[in-house]
Amino acid sequence: MIRYPEKAIASAISYTADIALEEAKAQCPVKTGRLKNSIACSKEKNKAIIFTNVEYAAAVELGTSRQKPQPYLSRGIEKAAKMAGIIFREEIFGND
Repeated sequence: MIRYPEKAIASAISYTADIALEEAKAQCPVKTGRLKNSIACSKEKNKAIIFTNVEYAAAVELGTSRQKPQPYLSRGIEKAAKMAGIIFREEIFGND
């Protein structure tokens, strides 16, 4: 049985974003905790954005000429992407 598609899709997006956020925080390197504590999620009906407003966030994620990359946001997104199909299927069709 297909559930209300709009509601199911919004729920799946929200759940997938929660996974990405949790994993990004888990993978974030910690020196002072400022970067990790700044990782947040903005959710709207059919989209979610994982972000940080810390000025050195990109340098940590992507690396610099003096520092190797320490991906944390991309790892969160990768984990969520791997689970997205299952999440969407369950939200739309249920666990039947």
